[in-house]
Amino acid sequence: MMPKAHFATVYAKPKGRPLVDTFVTEVSQDTWIYFPWDMGFTYQKPIADDHVG
Repeated sequence: MMPKAHFATVYAKPKGRPLVDTFVTEVSQDTWIYFPWDMGFTYQKPIADDHVG
């Protein structure tokens, strides 16, 4: 898809670590990471739905 891409992420789990080039923090495989846009108490439509293009 993008052979020369550099994949960077903030958090990497052990199973996903081989797939990224750069990461900031490694977390255990069973850790659930909460992001602010995922913290609604009711159903939240995917943010991708707002993307135009």
